[in-house]
Formats: sequence, structure tokens, C-alpha cells
Amino acid sequence: MEQCNTDQKALDARLQHRLDERAIAADIKGQTARLIRGLDKISDNIAETIDDVAWVNNQIMREKAERFAGVIALEMGLEYIRVLAPIELARMVRQGIAGRLPTSGEKSFCYADVVIEATDGETQEYIAVEASFTADARDTNRALRNANMLTQYTGRPARAAIVSVRNDHSINWQIESGAVHWYQIDEEDIEPD
Repeated sequence: MEQCNTDQKALDARLQHRLDERAIAADIKGQTARLIRGLDKISDNIAETIDDVAWVNNQIMREKAERFAGVIALEMGLEYIRVLAPIELARMVRQGIAGRLPTSGEKSFCYADVVIEATDGETQEYIAVEASFTADARDTNRALRNANMLTQYTGRPARAAIVSVRNDHSINWQIESGAVHWYQIDEEDIEPD
């Protein structure tokens, strides 16, 4: 009988140990799931913060592009006249589309970062400027598209330019070929006073 009790106690101990292991495993699984949910939330918050910082940087760069519009025109061999207001771009589109609804490209044109009116001394021209902290193909493509649309709507020559602190290497060929002018902003110029 004593052997039976000993065997039963050993069996009970092994069963209890297995139950404890399962409880611990379930607890670890629950804690891991909570940790993953917490990390996902942190990751989402970081992504939102990155988006917010990018938006702020782009707003700063757009303001700098407008502020340096005269120098941009000068570097391109032109004399600055003025920066066009977004409402003027919307009017160009409205007149150009003759009653149909605007395309997404035409709507985007209305929100161009900066459009400079300038002259070479004889001919009035435009400069379509896109501004980003780090310019990339999206910026150069928009600047080129907007310059083409300006020529289409006004019949006047238009050039493309980007304003940035630095550029993605993929656009170097557009700058080197002269298709797009690059006005570089120094990081010191965007630091708060």
C-alpha cells in the first residue's frame, strides 16, 4: 500500500508539474500577445510621427522656395516678377479645360508648391517649383509636368525647378541634363531662429 501511495504521489507531482507548465506557457503566450499589440501601437505612432515631420518639413521647404523665388529666377538667368497665387493656377485650369471636370493632374497643378513669373528681359516665362527636404523623382516629375501645363495654358515658356536640402541620387541625371534646375537650401537656413 505504501508503494501505491508513493507511486500516486509521484504521478500527482508529475501531473501538477505539467499543469504548472501549461499555465506558465499560457501566461507567456498572453504576455507575448499583449507585448506584440503594444509594439504594433508604438510602430503606428512612430509612422504617424514620421508622416507629421515630413509634412512640416515640406511646409518649411515650400515657404523657403517662395522666400528665395527671386534668387531661383536669378540663378536661372531670369528676372523675378512675382509668385503666382493658387487661385491664379485654378483659373488657368478652368480656362484650359473648357467646361469639363479637371483630371487629377490638373487638380494637382492647382496645388503646385510655387510658380514664379519671371522674364528674360523680352519674354515673360514661368518657373514651376517643387520643394522637398529630400527631392526625388516625384518632385522632378511634378515640376516638369507643371512646367508643361503652364506652357499649355499660357502659351509662354516654362521651366522646371526643385528646391531641397538634398536629392535622391535617381534624379541627378535630370539636374545634370538641365531638364530641372536645383536650388539647394542649406540645413542652417531651415533651422528655427
